[in-house]
Amino acid sequence: MKIGIDLDSVVANIMTPLIDFHNKNYRTNLKLSDHTTFLIEKIWRCSEEEAINRIFKFYQSGFMDKIKPMPGSVDGIEYLSKIHELHIITSRPYITDKDTNHWVNKYFPNNFKTINHTNQGGKKGSHKIYKSEVVKMLGISLFIEDHLDFAYDCASLDIKILLMNMPWNQTKKLPENIIRVYSWKEIVNKIGK
Repeated sequence: MKIGIDLDSVVANIMTPLIDFHNKNYRTNLKLSDHTTFLIEKIWRCSEEEAINRIFKFYQSGFMDKIKPMPGSVDGIEYLSKIHELHIITSRPYITDKDTNHWVNKYFPNNFKTINHTNQGGKKGSHKIYKSEVVKMLGISLFIEDHLDFAYDCASLDIKILLMNMPWNQTKKLPENIIRVYSWKEIVNKIGK
């Protein structure tokens, strides 16, 4: 089976260093549980443009080196990669391509067939594509995601979505083909062989 996997907050624990970066540079005292929406500008109390600028400063700050794998992801991905074809599909901007590839190859050598950037986290006016376009192009039949809007978009292709539980993706009801998961152990159990 071809499986698409989001990178940030599914494979890479980006939020811990991003929150540390923001607290240090913008004199905030935020924690993960404060991030109850994916619209980070609402959490940071700034414009969308300013939020994107801060994230780009994070990418260039050295804090990216502090990103570690999500708990259980190394073993889970190692196991799945022996049975399935795995593809990273990330909304990270194109400028992070080199750093992203280096990070993935450091922690997950030879586990992913491709690493695909959609640039949905890029600056206004830059070329962006939907994750669903990449999912369709690659022939993905299951996708693992943490962003609710991206999950809905890919679910419209009539494929199964595993939604990694996070404070920003809480909702009372999900479509039948979006299943909330709480750990990599659960992801591996749900996918099976």
